Amino acid sequence: MRIFLFALALIISPMSLHATEVSIAPVPDWVVLAPPPAADPSLVAQSQDGVHYLLSESRIKMMGETTLVADRLAMQVTDRSGLERAATIQREFDPAAETLALMRLVIIRDGQEIDQTARYAPDVFRREGQLEAGIVTGTLTATYNLPDVRVGDIVDFAFLYTTKSYVPGAPFAQSKYLDYSVPVEMARVTIDAPTGTALNVAALPQRVQHRREEGARFDRWIWELPKFAGLQEEERSVYRKDGYALLMVSSDVDWSGLTAALGPRYTADQPLTPEWDARVAAIADKYPTPAGRAIAALRLVQEHIRYVSLSIGEGGYFARPPQEVITAGFGDCKDKSLLLVTVLKRLGITADVALTDLDEGNLLPDAVPDLTVFDHMIVRAQIKGRDHWFDPTGYDEGGDLAHASTPGYGYALPVTPVAQKNLVPMTRNPGSAWLSEVTESFDFGLLGVWLTVDATFKGEAANAMRARQTADGTASRTKEYLAFYAERYPGIRTVVDLAFSDDPMRNIITQKERYFLPAPALFQNDLRQNFAFAAEDFAGYLPRTLVTPRRGDLLIGQPRHYRHKIVVTNGPIDFIPPDPVSLENAAFKFNYRGTAQETGAMEMQWEYDETAYSVGADQAAAIAADVRKLGENWQFTWDLTPEE
Repeated sequence: MRIFLFALALIISPMSLHATEVSIAPVPDWVVLAPPPAADPSLVAQSQDGVHYLLSESRIKMMGETTLVADRLAMQVTDRSGLERAATIQREFDPAAETLALMRLVIIRDGQEIDQTARYAPDVFRREGQLEAGIVTGTLTATYNLPDVRVGDIVDFAFLYTTKSYVPGAPFAQSKYLDYSVPVEMARVTIDAPTGTALNVAALPQRVQHRREEGARFDRWIWELPKFAGLQEEERSVYRKDGYALLMVSSDVDWSGLTAALGPRYTADQPLTPEWDARVAAIADKYPTPAGRAIAALRLVQEHIRYVSLSIGEGGYFARPPQEVITAGFGDCKDKSLLLVTVLKRLGITADVALTDLDEGNLLPDAVPDLTVFDHMIVRAQIKGRDHWFDPTGYDEGGDLAHASTPGYGYALPVTPVAQKNLVPMTRNPGSAWLSEVTESFDFGLLGVWLTVDATFKGEAANAMRARQTADGTASRTKEYLAFYAERYPGIRTVVDLAFSDDPMRNIITQKERYFLPAPALFQNDLRQNFAFAAEDFAGYLPRTLVTPRRGDLLIGQPRHYRHKIVVTNGPIDFIPPDPVSLENAAFKFNYRGTAQETGAMEMQWEYDETAYSVGADQAAAIAADVRKLGENWQFTWDLTPEE
């Protein structure tokens, strides 16, 4: 992988292309370039980074399989810190499907326009920002560097994108923000749609103004947000539920148009190479049941086709033929999904590719039909009347069909021979849930303290630990764990290296660590007077305080489950465990309890269960309060000095 990517980088490293990649175009008659609005002093006072945005505007025109987008931005330099931002203009475009033309580039100084439209040619670069992740897109970046921009100047520019659809028949769709985290005097989006076109528009905040102007050939849909001060960014926000005004528009009311457009390339039978024909036959001979065959097919694609995405041109939307993927030995999510579907069908299993989103799949029901809301492709296999979801880009995964990890993407859109109208919820396999169980046993003696750590990881937690073991190895992980305990117990040392055991069929990882803390170390660094027994700050990633009332939903993440136990024997004192604590809210459940039934002995147990992917803003204050309480009850210290 590293060698391949290095060679690829040599081919596509940043290099200037001819400036003719970006043309100069007259302003079309359907685009109105009115003077930018004047600056409101109250908004200027809230601007950031030395610039104040006067106008953010997109004018869009539907032209069948072609979409025209005129994007305009006008900003005023308010102090020295904004000169670089205002003087450097960058726009990305995909040369395989888009043309980019400059319509307007002026500097307004003391009320006078200085036209720069034809004065400077841009530098056009190809910069592959995701190359380290194995993704190549072919996107170009046009950069204008303007000289002699001064404080007080207004930089006003407009570009025209002409975009042809890679997927003929797919619905028209656009997504544009109408507000940001900084003040804008006027944000506007207009769509010119053929007269009588019904647009499907996702819900917007009431502060957005909307009107429709009917015309002879085109109706103009207009959304405006004037004089908005911007929204403060919130930690752990949820995309599309963060309070921002995101305009999402589609020409379709359901997903059938999109799946019908994609279907011919993803539902047709595909040949394999002779080598893979033999591998599929071997799977069929070895595994008599669909359950066994499905997992064997998944592991075959996961382990023998590495991940590299050549998403250039239509490669960003359509998979390469399986034979080509096999021969190359690499592919992206689309390539690997189509390959897996082909293998599953050969094994007598009904299967389809399915579109989803890695981070926002749970929120797809709030979107309108639009190909760009997806960034990932997986596979749905139907076995004994039940949907099973597979991600062929995964690696180091374990589990038979009953224990295999279900991708936690929430919803998916299968691409079926009969056009699929609706999203499908991805019901998770109960055996795939993230579960971490850790027991720390402290045995005190005259020579010191023996610490044994027994850990069990199941489901997705097992996959994560298996990946760490593969990447880092036993020696490195042994040092990592020792460093963790040495920070808490200075002077501790490893007795034996980490013991790692894998049950791949049940997808269970077990680990054992053994440490020894010599008695003299207890008398250093006040360790004996402040000896800690601790689990972990399970909810430490969530906000502990709210400076202002929360606006948008709070992201929790894919539900995880943790169990932590501490067992103490032969301690030098009589332990009195803290009182039990139970917390439950819309985001998580937490329980702590402790017992001490014998002299020098104690048991403490913690349970933490995440119960939601995200929660509403109205729950954030209660959750923050519980996060603070949890933070006070995951770690306790004792003075181990025996009483006289």
